[in-house]
Amino acid sequence: MPGPPSLRERLAAAGLDLPADLVPVIEQRLAPVLASLDALAALDLGDTEPFSPARRLVDDIGA
Repeated sequence: MPGPPSLRERLAAAGLDLPADLVPVIEQRLAPVLASLDALAALDLGDTEPFSPARRLVDDIGA
């Protein structure tokens, strides 16, 4: 099973064309953020409904 795509592969898939020298700088500076986002994206939330503040407020006040 292949590992997760590299940042360079992700940027290419998103259609971003950055100078090759800039990608390692981004990887170095954003590694903790990218790892956290990967962990969040991997969460299985099942059938959890998205939070809707407008609907939730009405439900909370009983209107």
